[in-house]
Amino acid sequence: MLITEFLNIAIPFGVVFLSLKKRSKENSFSWSVNNKRIIPFVVLGTITLIIGIIQPLQSLIPKPDQMEKLLNNMGSQIDFWGFVLMVTVFPILEELLFRGIMLDGLLKRYSPLKSILVSSLLFGFIHLNPWDFMNVFALGLFSGWIYYKTNSVLPSILVHITMNLCAYIKTVLFDIDLINKDMVKFCGGIANFSIMILGSFFIFSICVAYLRIKAIDR
Repeated sequence: MLITEFLNIAIPFGVVFLSLKKRSKENSFSWSVNNKRIIPFVVLGTITLIIGIIQPLQSLIPKPDQMEKLLNNMGSQIDFWGFVLMVTVFPILEELLFRGIMLDGLLKRYSPLKSILVSSLLFGFIHLNPWDFMNVFALGLFSGWIYYKTNSVLPSILVHITMNLCAYIKTVLFDIDLINKDMVKFCGGIANFSIMILGSFFIFSICVAYLRIKAIDR
């Protein structure tokens, strides 16, 4: 998987990045974050986005039983190196490609809204899993928006790492079948489910409001 990821993403990214750098004489994006205080809000915003928005919507999309079983088995069989790939290598390489190259290039030609939407749609399609398109697309929107605000791939990578880490924890610690099929029952009733949704949305809104003000680097 590591070799495949490098062949599919790292090598093309390196070729395009070096070509752009040679042509423009400068890097398109930064690795640094001017305001380090935004980092907790990036992580917390990602977690509440998953809990309060993505997972409830994803549970409404039915999956074929065979696909559900296949995905659950894949998640339960992740070993140490699979975990490393999932929470470090994949997020770094994919964010470099989709935000550092693709979104950065789109932003130079089109509006931020159109650029973020297009890059997020392509990010969702490239994962080749229609049942998980919603969460990947939402991740791309949030990650792309943060990249646009900061002009740095580091916060986008943190979003992706947090997303993958949450997916791993969900698979290992919780009843993933119940989460994916009946979120209300998993939460212990409609009251708890409603509190979780409203609380997550409230915290996510605070994080977004803070990032809108503090994360600007353009």
